[in-house]
Amino acid sequence: QVTVAAGSEEQAQGFITAAFAEMDKVDRIMNDWDPNSEISQLTQTAYPEPKVVSPELFEVIAASIDYSRLSDGAFDITVGPETQLWRQMQKTGRRPSADELAAARARVGYEKVTLNPAEKTVQFAVEGMKLDVGAIAKGYAVDIAMEAMRKLGAVAGMVDLGGNVRCFGPGPAGGNWYIGLRDPRNP
Repeated sequence: QVTVAAGSEEQAQGFITAAFAEMDKVDRIMNDWDPNSEISQLTQTAYPEPKVVSPELFEVIAASIDYSRLSDGAFDITVGPETQLWRQMQKTGRRPSADELAAARARVGYEKVTLNPAEKTVQFAVEGMKLDVGAIAKGYAVDIAMEAMRKLGAVAGMVDLGGNVRCFGPGPAGGNWYIGLRDPRNP
């Protein structure tokens, strides 16, 4: 959902169109469900040689690696092999075996990703690594959608992408923005 303050309907539509275009771009780059996305292609080619990626994907991967270091691995976008294994379980109804889990875990670890900021390359140290940026990509999409509207001259707006929310400028009544959160213990 995109909300924006504008001088006219036409201007508002331009801001909203720009915001959605940026979010669509992030989806085309970072959607690991899409075999044609840039992140899916990276997964297939970043081992053993480094692979050049778009500035947007590099920015998200680099930030993710920083968050992995800061959290001692609690946040780790290299969980893709495990994610893929559990997705298969959802389809088949069969739990992964201990050996399958161990094989997936052997391909996980942010320290197994090498980044070259000058060249914007990503390289995996282990064959079969797979990135899952779902925990950061939506927030990134919200941020760049917001910036697209601001660059075009919007003075106030809100982008809500499934609970990832960011606001700028004065709220709808000219004051603060109010974001309601549902109580998880009282649906």
